[in-house]
Amino acid sequence: MSPLRTLRSFTVAVVVVIVAMVVVVAVIAVVSEVVVVVVAVVIVIVVVVIVVVVVVVVVVVIVVGIVVGIASAVVKKGNCNTNTVVVKWHCSFMSLFEIVDLGCGSAVYTLSYSDSLLNVGL
Repeated sequence: MSPLRTLRSFTVAVVVVIVAMVVVVAVIAVVSEVVVVVVAVVIVIVVVVIVVVVVVVVVVVIVVGIVVGIASAVVKKGNCNTNTVVVKWHCSFMSLFEIVDLGCGSAVYTLSYSDSLLNVGL
């Protein structure tokens, strides 16, 4: 499963959980007292903040992985027979991508996932 598809599935699951919590808060608001409602709203806010932080961290780790991968490949220099940089997805912290081949001149960086390609022209 590609990272983008995983992130999309995670986002859908989070949205479903948030909607369910809002429904629960609405039911509590109808049948319960104000203090319980305030506690439930605080819980929902905390969950939303946690989800936002997780998503931001995932995006930052992916971007850092790309930058670190490209920087390390530029240092290594690689094979000069092609103008394409092939980047493999790695599912580990701070080494998300590994550049397999670095071309010379104006390279096109190819992020290679298990089932799709994303071309980023530089």
